[in-house]
Amino acid sequence: MHGKGLIIYNDTSMYDGDFDHGNIAGKGIFVWPEGKRYEGDWVNSKMHGTGTMKWSNGNRYTGSWVSLATFSDLSFSLLILYL
Repeated sequence: MHGKGLIIYNDTSMYDGDFDHGNIAGKGIFVWPEGKRYEGDWVNSKMHGTGTMKWSNGNRYTGSWVSLATFSDLSFSLLILYL
């Protein structure tokens, strides 16, 4: 997959944003089932660069992220590519 797309995972988490040869890369938004949300830069399916994490309790952090989180072990039930 390459370009922009949307993945909805089996646990109801979702990613909406850029892909590069099958990896989450570029700008995008990931939302976890409990409501936590990261919006920002991604490299090789990891939060890396500048971004904002918002927690469901209202706390937030905006700043730099370095190779945090990987989602390669999540299976998805819906994949939409934007044309």
